[in-house]
Amino acid sequence: MAANGETTTGRWSGFTVGIHLILAFTIAALIFAALPTQQSSAQQSRIYVAELNGIFSELTADHTIRVLERAENQNADALLLKVNSPGGLDRAVRRLNQAILGSEIPVIAYVGPEPESQALAGAFLITLAANKTVIHPEATIGSSPPPAMTDLISPEEREQRISFASSIANRTALIRGRDPERVEAIVEQQAIFTAEEALQQEVVDAIAETEYDALMSLHGELVQTTAGSIEINTEGARLIEISLTWWEITLRAITHPSAAYALLSAGLLLLIVELFTPGRLIAGIPAVVCLALAFVALGNLPVSWFGLALMLLATVLFIAELRTPWIGVAGAFGLVAYVAGSLSLYRPWGAMSAFAPDVSVNTWVMVGTMVGWVIVLLITLRAVFRARQSQVQFQPLDLTGQTGVVIEALNPRGVVRILEQEWSAVSSSGQIDTGTEVHVEQMDRGILYVEPIDDVAGEEQSPSASLERPPEPGY
Repeated sequence: MAANGETTTGRWSGFTVGIHLILAFTIAALIFAALPTQQSSAQQSRIYVAELNGIFSELTADHTIRVLERAENQNADALLLKVNSPGGLDRAVRRLNQAILGSEIPVIAYVGPEPESQALAGAFLITLAANKTVIHPEATIGSSPPPAMTDLISPEEREQRISFASSIANRTALIRGRDPERVEAIVEQQAIFTAEEALQQEVVDAIAETEYDALMSLHGELVQTTAGSIEINTEGARLIEISLTWWEITLRAITHPSAAYALLSAGLLLLIVELFTPGRLIAGIPAVVCLALAFVALGNLPVSWFGLALMLLATVLFIAELRTPWIGVAGAFGLVAYVAGSLSLYRPWGAMSAFAPDVSVNTWVMVGTMVGWVIVLLITLRAVFRARQSQVQFQPLDLTGQTGVVIEALNPRGVVRILEQEWSAVSSSGQIDTGTEVHVEQMDRGILYVEPIDDVAGEEQSPSASLERPPEPGY
């Protein structure tokens, strides 16, 4: 028995040791399998991505700065800023320029990836603020202020605005180690370069067809940030994009010049329609929504308040045209004001930003909007004319002096029949029974004020009654 017990115990101990060995080998295999992944993950760089597309405003600046702050908080290796913009508003340019210069991580600007991408005016200053700039072979870069600046402001003011832009470019170039005199000359001469020319002028650091090629061309380069000297790591770069919120998507859509113009035009037109169909709010609510979105969008675009005032004047003239019987005069002036306002909506008078892009409404959008205005106004005008004719045609007659018969006793209110029509009536002399002939003394808002004919005859005898022979005395 003892021998059997010892044998069983020995077998059990051997089985336990075997299990322990298997577990140990399994754990070791898992650890070794995980090591390459960890090393690969440690070597793989994380690069956050932000886009600067179209005319950038405060809204675009907010999103870009939000992505940059997220990248800094997550200790990302760099921020890739893809640029395709003709410029932006003053405050947005300054905010983005300062945020990029103050970044703790490397910022790489890539003018692309579309072949015809551009970085002009204010966007050019943003690329200068980046630690490194790469451009697509078919893209363009340079300082090109709005062409309208020459036409709308004096030469002295224009020079002042260019000098202001040059000072910002000079400071940015000094911080980023570029030639400040060369950069300043580019701004003053309003020069625009192709990719090859930009590389020769040392405005960009490399040329690449894709953002991945751009990142790989900069791997290992040393740059200066506010956190010190950092080596750019783009090995196996994993690009991280921060999606736009629904509100940012909406704002980006409506801040397109043509979209903002269409919203403004639709809002003003719906407002006119609501004034002539009051109480239903079929057009009123959409009008308020369109105008609210339009003014948010216009607040982020280089708007001419003179052009906006002309469009508002056109709206007033169209309303006057619909409310007056004289056709053509107010409407013609309104159409002229609307066209002039549309053409000058994005042509500010006076001090124009040296960073602002040259924007305008798409010709087809403008023509389509005007055609829509004319069609809707003609339909509204037709409806107004019909309403006026109906009011004239169905306006009740003045029945003062007419006679009729009571068909529902007046006490003091009732109903009388006059000219084969029934009318609400009020007795001026107490109760009047059914069948009594009455005389209309007054008519007010469709209500007849009547008296019995006998009472009227007693108060005022007609001339024919004075010629009648008096009745002979009876016996």
